[in-house]
Order: sequence, then structure tokens, then C-alpha cells
Amino acid sequence: MSNANKFTEKGRIEVRMLYLPGARAEQDLLRCEVHDDGVAMSPMQQKQLFDEYYQVSKRDPNSRGAGLGLAICSRSIKLLGGRFGVKSDKSHGSCFWLEIPFVRGKGVEAPAFVHDQISETRPFSILVVEDNPMNQKVITAFLNKLQIDYVVAETGQQALDQ
Repeated sequence: MSNANKFTEKGRIEVRMLYLPGARAEQDLLRCEVHDDGVAMSPMQQKQLFDEYYQVSKRDPNSRGAGLGLAICSRSIKLLGGRFGVKSDKSHGSCFWLEIPFVRGKGVEAPAFVHDQISETRPFSILVVEDNPMNQKVITAFLNKLQIDYVVAETGQQALDQ
């Protein structure tokens, strides 16, 4: 969302969460998409976008940061057994998406809410990597409301250290 906001001067940003049932319960997926009307990227830029320290345009005033955010997200999603990608063209802007496996609980047909499905017997903590203080407040307020433990890193190096 933060990147979509940085690179969309006009138009809109849309977030979609989708539940994609598989043929078997262990094949179900959760898909999150962030669509924006912002800057379009060439196929070559799209391929490099998830590389560490890569930025589409270093001359763009909106290109703040070190170029680690998407690389960290991509690695994290792969560790969860998921996929992360982007589709971009001049007439439609960009769509960043991720898919992660979703395991249904007993008697659950479709997820009402992701947190309801997390096992309470296995403790976990979420790594929040965000350099914008306002975004940190929004994310941590949400996690506090859900009673989820988290650690905040403001830089890519802090995230890697965590």
C-alpha cells in the first residue's frame, strides 16, 4: 500500500483479498492484490523489481528507500510456501499480488478472518518492516487489536538482523 501510494499521483489504489479454494483443502490459497493507476513498468523492470537494492528509477523523487522492501517481502512469502509477483502495463498501472497457502480448520468452509485460523498452540511473531512512522502506527494498532506479537524494523538492515 505504501509503495502504491508513493507512485500513484492520480487515479486510485484498490486492495483485494481473495480466498481461492483448491481441489483439496491443502491446496487452498489466500491471495492479496494491490492495484494502482500509478507508474507502469517495462517487462525488464518487473523482472528486476524483487532484486535487493533495485529501484525502477533512482531519479524519481518518489523513489525513497534502499530498494529492499519488495526483496524482503518476496523472500518472506517464499518461506511461507507462497508466491509474489507483479503485472504492469501503461493502460492499467500495476498489480502487485501474493498467494500463500491456507489450511482450513475442521468444519471451516471458507475463511471468515485469517487470524481465526492461526493455531494458538504455536506462538509466532510478525516482522513489520516500515520506515514511515505513520504507517508503523497503523500496522501496529491493527496487530495490537488482534493481540498479535510483532517486532518493528525501520530499515532493511534492521529487518535482516531481526
